[in-house]
Amino acid sequence: VRPPVITCPPPLVVSADKGSKGTTVHWKIPDPADNSGLRPKIFTYPEFIFPPVYLELGKTNIQYVAVDRAGHKSSCGFQIMVYDDEPPTVVSCPSKIEVTSNDVREAVFWDEPQFEDNSGRPVSIVQTHRSGDVFVPGRHTVTYQAIDYNNNKNTCVFDVIMTRNTCPYYPAPTNGALSCSDWLFGQICQTFCNEKYDFVETPAEWYICNENSVWVTMPVHMPIPWPDCSSRTPPHVPVPTTITAAESVGWTLDPSPCTSAGETLSPRRAYSIATPGPDEFWHLV
Repeated sequence: VRPPVITCPPPLVVSADKGSKGTTVHWKIPDPADNSGLRPKIFTYPEFIFPPVYLELGKTNIQYVAVDRAGHKSSCGFQIMVYDDEPPTVVSCPSKIEVTSNDVREAVFWDEPQFEDNSGRPVSIVQTHRSGDVFVPGRHTVTYQAIDYNNNKNTCVFDVIMTRNTCPYYPAPTNGALSCSDWLFGQICQTFCNEKYDFVETPAEWYICNENSVWVTMPVHMPIPWPDCSSRTPPHVPVPTTITAAESVGWTLDPSPCTSAGETLSPRRAYSIATPGPDEFWHLV
């Protein structure tokens, strides 16, 4: 009069095979007992599930029913969970993207990263940027994160590096300095000379690298590049030097009166005198 006794295995949690959406599961089939000493019949629901068996991701509930010769029944059940602990696979991910532009803002395009998941299900994508977004000069890190239904995650990360076309490089003036600032379309510069130095030519007030990466000046049409600086030279002031004319042969002076000394040089008479320096003139006495 007593029903059979049957005990099922405890719940099973197993991971899916790598790259697969399932795995082969093993367990021990319950062995029912009956007080009659005869082995009861055993039935399985769902039917035709016997270990080992390949089960896909998710939960599978298995029930066993034992029936003795008198028709008394007992049942038990357990659950098998095939667990997905594998992150999505990155199929394609852009490498570093480098862009050169004449503008301060530029739309940048790339092929969207592709992901696959072993479950075969679509993944959710969380991203910091989208293809076609507008970037400014600099380095920008773009991240795409794929999340599967079991919250496993994988990422695609790449950089977008945007640089502006620049004007030709010219060094600072010799013996001077160059001061530049960024503006909307490029740079604007001024030149300076060090102390005790002046420009060899008049410089422009401003040198501007425009939106076309071309140097222009203000006032317009000034020479490019800017002039160098040189040391200041004092004005030339002659220094009087008194010399004495000595009678000799070697240099014939044209006849002229020497009124400053009160003496008149004889016509065609030869005098030997020292050559004056660059800042001297002759004063004959």
